[in-house]
Amino acid sequence: MDLLTRIREDMALEGNVWKSYAYRFLMNLQLWWPIWVIYLQRSRGLSLTQITLLDTPFFLLIVLSEVPTGAIADRFGRRVSLMLGSTMLAVAVVAIAAGAHQGWSANMYTLTSDMFPKTAVGTVVGFGSMAGAIGGIFAAKAVGYILQWTGSYAIIFWIASSAYLAALVIVQTLAPQIKPVNVAES
Repeated sequence: MDLLTRIREDMALEGNVWKSYAYRFLMNLQLWWPIWVIYLQRSRGLSLTQITLLDTPFFLLIVLSEVPTGAIADRFGRRVSLMLGSTMLAVAVVAIAAGAHQGWSANMYTLTSDMFPKTAVGTVVGFGSMAGAIGGIFAAKAVGYILQWTGSYAIIFWIASSAYLAALVIVQTLAPQIKPVNVAES
């Protein structure tokens, strides 16, 4: 393999890694998760039992969306499944019915294996999870400041739903074709 080909392959792999990290960071930027129970108790006056009953369909939907989103990905491709999952999530968070998150999550892990060589998947998923965790840390801290500054939960829910759309735009524009990067083993 000549040097120019090797450089191109390395650049393509590195570009996919950063796209994956940016997507995971935005998708895990869930400002509403840290305050959900507090919001329902203080602003809506619900008991923990009522909150559990309210959230049960959400978590059931997460479990039940696993197989259909996998089938959509197998039949129509990961891109279509990610587009569907990201769009569903944006709508769901605004509507407080974000059960589609699991569909997105399953496809995000599979997207990594579709775009990277087997030898790199574990590393990319690990660092992507780290980027997501950093997003979660930022979200937990930021939500307190946002609530203190605005006194409103609305902006938190809007930011959370917008993050899914931003992540979708990143995948669509920065990775127009989801295809594996072929890197020769050295």
